[in-house]
Amino acid sequence: MKLLNRFICIWLALQPFFWGPSSPGIGIHFLNQIRLDRIFFVGIILLFTFNVIRRKIVLAPVSKIEIVMILFFVFAYASMVLGGANADLEYGKNKWLNALMNISLYPFAIYFIQKNIPFKKEDFTFILYTFCLLGCYLSLTACFEHFGLERFVWPDAIMDPSQGTHFGRARGPFLDAVAMGRILTVCFLCFVMMSTEVPRSLKTFFFFFIFIATVAVYYTETRGPWIGFGLALITILIAKTKMRRYAMTLAAVIAVIAVFGVTKKFSLFEGTLFSQRQNTVVEREISYSTTYKIFLSKPVVGIGFGKFKDAWFKYFSGYTPMDFDGSHNTWLTMLCELGLIGSLFYFSIIFVMLRKTYSLFRRLDETSSFERNVVLLSLAIAVMYVVTGTFSDLRWSLLQNNVTFLFWGTVEAIKAQTNGNIEAAIPSNAFPS
Repeated sequence: MKLLNRFICIWLALQPFFWGPSSPGIGIHFLNQIRLDRIFFVGIILLFTFNVIRRKIVLAPVSKIEIVMILFFVFAYASMVLGGANADLEYGKNKWLNALMNISLYPFAIYFIQKNIPFKKEDFTFILYTFCLLGCYLSLTACFEHFGLERFVWPDAIMDPSQGTHFGRARGPFLDAVAMGRILTVCFLCFVMMSTEVPRSLKTFFFFFIFIATVAVYYTETRGPWIGFGLALITILIAKTKMRRYAMTLAAVIAVIAVFGVTKKFSLFEGTLFSQRQNTVVEREISYSTTYKIFLSKPVVGIGFGKFKDAWFKYFSGYTPMDFDGSHNTWLTMLCELGLIGSLFYFSIIFVMLRKTYSLFRRLDETSSFERNVVLLSLAIAVMYVVTGTFSDLRWSLLQNNVTFLFWGTVEAIKAQTNGNIEAAIPSNAFPS
């Protein structure tokens, strides 16, 4: 079982280096051509199956939510095949099959696996430490990028303006500032949680990286991740756990910085990033109105998975010509491509898991402090997932999808383990009413 847990950790840690078609790999030429993350994913499946056969893992009954996951994948795959989207060779073969796997097959599989692995504090702590180590790397890389310290940035592609997008912002191995900001937020949350678990001698280290991760999110200079970070912080802030005081301290520091205008792009009284780059806001407004028209053309079954770009030019009606800049809203695009039927499958998964996560957090008492913190992190990550999906296309965000569903699978494992021990009464002080 421990080997399976380690494979999951390595699989997660590799994904930032294989994000999107222009990903840098791990910096070793002959290995860059190999999707190491997929090799470890196959290893995870084999190890999980082996443990099931040996009865070290007893599979829980298939739930309704897992049936819905299967229905979504089948519907979306049929939509993609019938629509012919996978004939798009812009980034090589199977572009849209990869996108579909990113948002369904991989995250659904890790949800199922994590749900069926008996929850053990030491094993999940290893996952949290993995994100902390990843957070150390990403946070420092963001700072080195920002100050142009090329010799400390790895892989070299990060400092190459011809590769990826958002050059000049902190974008890390994703070569994309949006993805960088979202995963940094996950790492920040893990830093905060582990700061309540580690010995006093290590707390200073974790406090330091809580601050550095926050600075690194700021250096992404991107509004969507900022909003996602803020909502994740608020989720921790309003819940009564040991993590709350760290969130309160950080929120106070951020408030002082905003009031006194210490930073150029985040201030209460001066021009900020939210008042700048208004052209991107206008472009999104036009894109959203175009998306709505596409949806109305085939509201029931959609235009076909992966066909959004083709339809966009047909229905675009902006005041001035505008190049297609991708989908900037996962949920609207899903409505367009899969219609009400396919979208409702996915939306119901998110709604049910949000409700389950919130409900479990309220039911767990203080004697299960570690489990409560894990469930609260799951809720914060889920809130960020929903919000950031409103501003960008999560079909390419492999790691964020996997992290969200891995934590949801962990919520199910905790629920299964503690269900017989949880008192029926819901503590009134879990969240303010």
